[in-house]
Amino acid sequence: MAEQTRLALIGCGGNMTNAHLPRLLAQDEVSIVALVDPVTATTEALRERQPALAAAATFSDHEEMLDAVQPDGVVISSPHALHHPQIIAALRAGVHVLVEKPMVNTAEEAAEVIAARDETGKIVMVSYQRRFEPSVQQMKQIISTGGIGDVEFVTAQLYQAWYTNNLGRIQRTGASWRVQQQLSGGGQLNDSGSHLVDLVLHLVGLAPTRVTAAQQYFTLEVDVNSAIMAEFEGGAIATIAIGGNVHGGGMDITIAGSEGTLHYRTVGQGPRQPWVEWQRADHAEPLTLPTSPPATSPDHHFVDVIRGRTALAGATAEDGRRVVQLSAAVWRSAETGVPAVVGG
Repeated sequence: MAEQTRLALIGCGGNMTNAHLPRLLAQDEVSIVALVDPVTATTEALRERQPALAAAATFSDHEEMLDAVQPDGVVISSPHALHHPQIIAALRAGVHVLVEKPMVNTAEEAAEVIAARDETGKIVMVSYQRRFEPSVQQMKQIISTGGIGDVEFVTAQLYQAWYTNNLGRIQRTGASWRVQQQLSGGGQLNDSGSHLVDLVLHLVGLAPTRVTAAQQYFTLEVDVNSAIMAEFEGGAIATIAIGGNVHGGGMDITIAGSEGTLHYRTVGQGPRQPWVEWQRADHAEPLTLPTSPPATSPDHHFVDVIRGRTALAGATAEDGRRVVQLSAAVWRSAETGVPAVVGG
């Protein structure tokens, strides 16, 4: 590998420019060699705003870029329905992949991604950044080492003004791909809700077996609010509420086990400063949390993995498949009015 890790960015909208790009540019060993977006004005404007991108080539097509540039890795932040072909093309070109959530829109697409990854030996990582929060890593450590016993009950909520924000975007620009089924693959469940689903599955470490769900669409063709009851192997149950028409925002999770409970709260807390409390029946006061690991990001971890400094610890393609399998069961249950088997 060259001294610098050569990365290409696919999808140069707000999430790429405001989230991924600053984290990538903060790494001296990263070189952004290409920008891909179907809107040429988007890539040209980004290159003009960022002097560090002056030498980056611009493309409207990801396959043309892969043929011309042959980067070490790609970071994908495009509409959800485009993830699958872009991931497959990158892997077949011998390129590592960091992709925004959700990884893909169907379990069949996820299986194809996993097969292509295994055939090529390249990395596929899903950008669930909350996994890298010190508080989440503390919670995962506590649960994994038996700190709350066997997980029995989970309640998790996500609050966001997703509906009104997208309506406002439509009024300003005439469109929002996030509310178009063909491009998004689903509504708030598939968008910000994907983070909550992944976080619950990651923390509890149990396979979901069945869900019962109801959803509200309001004026859209995709879901806005989702009320979910999930059952897991071993008997644990969870309520998962994904609110896309809630003023104010945040994420709250409680995980109760046979010997203790973890509470995670972002509502009412400072930016990226969640409150976490660990309680056990055999202690009158909350317990001291494990030492907090240093904060990092999917983008930093992706580069570390490419450069061989660490093993992949972020969300894998299998994790991405688990999220889409649960989401698909939610949509089936909400449509039919009866419970749906996860992965069925």
